[in-house]
Amino acid sequence: MHVGFQETMAGTFRGNDGASAPMIFTVEVNADGPHSFATGKAMALKGTLSLGGVVRDAAATGTLEVRLMRLRGRELVYRLDFEGPDGEPMSYMARKTVKLRNVLKGMTTLRGRVYRGMKAIGEAELTFDLRHIPQFLRSFRLSS
Repeated sequence: MHVGFQETMAGTFRGNDGASAPMIFTVEVNADGPHSFATGKAMALKGTLSLGGVVRDAAATGTLEVRLMRLRGRELVYRLDFEGPDGEPMSYMARKTVKLRNVLKGMTTLRGRVYRGMKAIGEAELTFDLRHIPQFLRSFRLSS
């Protein structure tokens, strides 16, 4: 049984040069089953990503690993790969850090780095808008 849902996160990218720009992604998450949420098995991500004037609605693919069943270091680990304006490989590698005393903030804040090839070009902090919870919950689906 497969599990899927859609997630959108938006926020700000801050380049190593001090410049900032809006960043947003929308992805479909596809898991082999509900057990993926407990085991940390990588779930497939596919969607689009925009980063200021650098890329707009670039096709993005990657993974999400849900690591919430650990005693320490509960986290959701994202990796999104996309192409830059000249076709060069870029990626966004980020984590949601979940602490029991502040679960809501941990589940809605994603911090990470943006890479062009192997070089980090800046950091991004994205958030999930709580006003989107109804559409997020409606996006969940089960299939065989």
